[in-house]
Amino acid sequence: MPVVAAVGDSAIQALARIYATEYEAHCREIEADPRLVLLHLWGGNVSLRRVDFLSIEVETWNVEHEDQLFGIRCHQAGLRGVFDRELYAEHRYMRKANSFLSSARARGVAKWQLHTLFPEFLGELDTNWASAGLPVRWEGSSSGSPSRSEVPIS
Repeated sequence: MPVVAAVGDSAIQALARIYATEYEAHCREIEADPRLVLLHLWGGNVSLRRVDFLSIEVETWNVEHEDQLFGIRCHQAGLRGVFDRELYAEHRYMRKANSFLSSARARGVAKWQLHTLFPEFLGELDTNWASAGLPVRWEGSSSGSPSRSEVPIS
């Protein structure tokens, strides 16, 4: 769902912008390859017929990306996902930095688990996926972390 501009402190606003950027990239990806609607499913606004839901193997997944697992199960059941920008909803993203960071590791672990469980659909996990698109090459600093002057603020 498109992210509504966040109110609050600058950290909340920055995280909302990151989320909005990720969401738009995701939308472009599934528009380019509709097969990915289910294989890379983001929950938010999903509807399906009850009979189809009952045909899907659903298990408890106690980590992040449960929506993507559900999408993979839908794909395995032969369902086809459809993405339509004309359907409207708003996501009012209001997550504090400490909450965002505390779930980051769990999201990474879950991503690795899904790629390990479903390589036939997701492929091998790119070992550089977490740093792809960062403005700084984190490994470029002698200490292993960038100095404040290496991190652009925008």
